[in-house]
Amino acid sequence: MQEVRRNLKDKNMKIFVIILFLFSVSACQVEVKSGSQLKVELQHINSAVSNTPYSALIKHLRVDAKAVDDDDSIVLHVFHAKVIETYRGDHHESISYQMVVEKDETIEIDEQPFIVTLCQSSDGYYWPGTGAAFSNKLQLIGSIKITVKKLAKKQTNFSDCE
Repeated sequence: MQEVRRNLKDKNMKIFVIILFLFSVSACQVEVKSGSQLKVELQHINSAVSNTPYSALIKHLRVDAKAVDDDDSIVLHVFHAKVIETYRGDHHESISYQMVVEKDETIEIDEQPFIVTLCQSSDGYYWPGTGAAFSNKLQLIGSIKITVKKLAKKQTNFSDCE
């Protein structure tokens, strides 16, 4: 009888070890996927920062919608945000920037701070398009700070703004 119990205990231990191994492999795969995703995010954010004159960590406060006089199929949204940290460009306590959207497109304001890269014209800051907003991950913030140090201070050509 003790032999049967010992064999059963050994089988249970083997099953436990196999389950633990499978769980470990699964967890490693998730980490690899998130690591490669972070690598892609780092490439995109460094490109966006290099190709726009302004980047900062901001928190949206509100958005105002304005009709565009010459085209009733689009709407001008003006976002107002608190600037938490500026990475590139002039330092402000708060900023406003414009985004042109389709008339029926809904805009939701994210409650969480995020990193934004913006273009600038005589009318102020404006949204350059998809790929200009990023999460506030510490790895991204650290990468931006390194990238900005390498950029020319008097850069005038910003390809995301053309």
